[in-house]
Amino acid sequence: MKLDDKVSIITGGAGGIGKSIALFFVEEGARVVIVDIDKAKGEKTVEEILIRYGNKANFIKADVSNSTEVNEMAERVFTRFNRLDVLVNCAGIYEDRLMLDMSDEEWSKTLKVNLYSCFYCTRAVGIYMKKQCGGSIINISSIGGQKAPSIGHSHYAASKAGMIGFTRAVATELAPFGIRVNNICPGVTEGTPMGDRALKNVGKEYLKTVPLARFARPSDIAYGAIYLASDEASYITGATLSINGGMFME
Repeated sequence: MKLDDKVSIITGGAGGIGKSIALFFVEEGARVVIVDIDKAKGEKTVEEILIRYGNKANFIKADVSNSTEVNEMAERVFTRFNRLDVLVNCAGIYEDRLMLDMSDEEWSKTLKVNLYSCFYCTRAVGIYMKKQCGGSIINISSIGGQKAPSIGHSHYAASKAGMIGFTRAVATELAPFGIRVNNICPGVTEGTPMGDRALKNVGKEYLKTVPLARFARPSDIAYGAIYLASDEASYITGATLSINGGMFME
């Protein structure tokens, strides 16, 4: 298995893409810690992992937009396992609001949950990865950070584009310590709360823009995360893996 015994933190792991990554990581032998603000969903996902795979994952309730809670979470995981191998920053929100109608609070909320959390978690976990001279950090951004998104998502686009720039800068900064930092940009992903909401409104029109003629599935993103977390990707850092069916090509 590709991720045997790798201690892996997955934020936003109670649902959507994060949950899929958690399930696939466990299947590949990882020891998974799901971090989410939704306690009920998080515990349900851990129970599902136990039933499906016979492996016990762990759940920590934390608000990743709060740096104090993030620091406490990272310390708990390291204290329990004595190492931290993988961090997947997947927590995020996607809300509709025209820029001219947007309040300071709405702008700040999206930036804090999507981008600030990425900084908080990377900093907290990176301290431990630096001590052990190795680790893999994977930031789940979005095609919305690469190309013009649909109207009403300027705050979302800013946060996701920020994640891409952050990934490249931090990859350079942490490379001397053997820590790899990469980015995944999913396209529209069906079977997730964000994706299904978008598809309900513009699904047929969006599909015309996808050369592979289907939308992403959560498993598509999970396979990419497995690769970037594995030793097979040991020479990859600062990269953006676009999983979008050709909807956007760099």
